[in-house]
Amino acid sequence: WKEHMATTLAVIGASGQLGSAVVAHILTDTKFPPSNLIAITRNVNSAKAKGMTEKGIKVRCGDADKPETLVTALEGATRVLIIPSKAFGAKRCQQYENIVGAAKKCGVKHLITFSLTGLSVELKFDITPALTFMESVVRTSGMPWTILRNGMYMDEIVAWVPDIVKMGTIPYPTAEGKSTYVMKDDIARAAAQVAAGEGHENKVYNLCNCEAYSTGDLCRTIAEVTGKKVEFKNASDEDYIKAGIASGDPEPLVRALLTMYWSVRDGAFGKPSSDIESLTGKKPISFKEALVSSKTNELDGKPCNTQLSNETRREQPRQATCTGIYRYAPHLQPRHAASSHVAS
Repeated sequence: WKEHMATTLAVIGASGQLGSAVVAHILTDTKFPPSNLIAITRNVNSAKAKGMTEKGIKVRCGDADKPETLVTALEGATRVLIIPSKAFGAKRCQQYENIVGAAKKCGVKHLITFSLTGLSVELKFDITPALTFMESVVRTSGMPWTILRNGMYMDEIVAWVPDIVKMGTIPYPTAEGKSTYVMKDDIARAAAQVAAGEGHENKVYNLCNCEAYSTGDLCRTIAEVTGKKVEFKNASDEDYIKAGIASGDPEPLVRALLTMYWSVRDGAFGKPSSDIESLTGKKPISFKEALVSSKTNELDGKPCNTQLSNETRREQPRQATCTGIYRYAPHLQPRHAASSHVAS
């Protein structure tokens, strides 16, 4: 632990799904002392927050919309890991300005943040301006920085398999475009090594899979594992919009999410990376391995992924709609009730 004694790590958004997973892997996979960890959340009374306190972690209240709370929460921190919130556009940009400003006041020496793999100013996805701003404000802060660019989450696709089998397809307008879908736990494992480790300053890591999948690939793998007929039927943009509106999503949101599928279609999220394996010594789980481990071939009405939280399971009817918007948009996914007010 000696090498970590001079570092105090604060995790903003520590009680959310990804944040709590990162903290858990820091405790189990590294020698970073719990006493040098600060978990920042708006809800210090949540079950996860209380559990962290019991493990010797300092749990502090902080709200990214209230910079004065961040200054208090970040006191003594030398390194900060930022888990992005579900806020959109200008609000998320302001949150990052608040966080970076508070970090400067507190003398933080290193900022780490999540982003999206394939990010560039040319990316067609509507949240690109906010994401590029987030990266820019961190990289121009004057502090050493690290960017962790996530791939799209695989978990929700795995959990959705019973409904995919019923539909016989995944009805998305992605054509043959591929994406490096990855399990959240693999992202968390790699992020823990960066957050608790040394020598990662001023680097960009792509925390995505080492293989890319088209929607057709996903359908064929589901058919192979379940023994059911699942074939990809590419939806047109117009059909996707109609289906999204019919399922109850506001039209502006449906059209915004369509831009994400354009990015998939263009191959923007399709570049594999070995960064997770390099950081952890273990490859990320493949889609087939995820299906097999979750026993999705036992379509008997049980939750498809036994590792999903109860809150996530309660969201399944919503996720089974034709849009399934959060399934392919990790940075838009709503956090469960216990961490819906995380200040990240």
